[in-house]
Amino acid sequence: MSSEPTPDALTQTFHHQIPLTRTIGLQALRTEESEVVLRAPLQPNLNHKHTAFGGSLNSVAVLAGWGWLWCAVQRMGKRATIVIHESRMHYDRGVDADFVARCTSPGPAELARFERSFGRRGRGRLRLDVEVALESEPEVALATFVGTYVVVQSA
Repeated sequence: MSSEPTPDALTQTFHHQIPLTRTIGLQALRTEESEVVLRAPLQPNLNHKHTAFGGSLNSVAVLAGWGWLWCAVQRMGKRATIVIHESRMHYDRGVDADFVARCTSPGPAELARFERSFGRRGRGRLRLDVEVALESEPEVALATFVGTYVVVQSA
């Protein structure tokens, strides 16, 4: 039986399974099939330059991809362990206000390949793209992230 994941359910899952998410103030704003959007406040993520710490930006980006996959697995009615396998982050500009990370759905071919593998073998691998932007200007990417995740079905 599948269920439609909500932003509150994803936020609670983060806070329960990944304690760091409470410390950085992470909150899920959207959990749609096309995208997952997370928000983090600047204050608990500051660095010595009064901008967001790069490690915080990277963490929120990794979690946006993790969250997108968690929602996809929920929609399939399955349970799974999701881990980041490989990642690359590019920082274009300093982030000096509350920020969001948006993970968009992969293309139809990549998604179909993942769903086939996960459905048949109980494991799959998927590459996801994430953009980090100011909450007030979500259309302007300040950092970009590419991550490959491994998903293994659990009982």
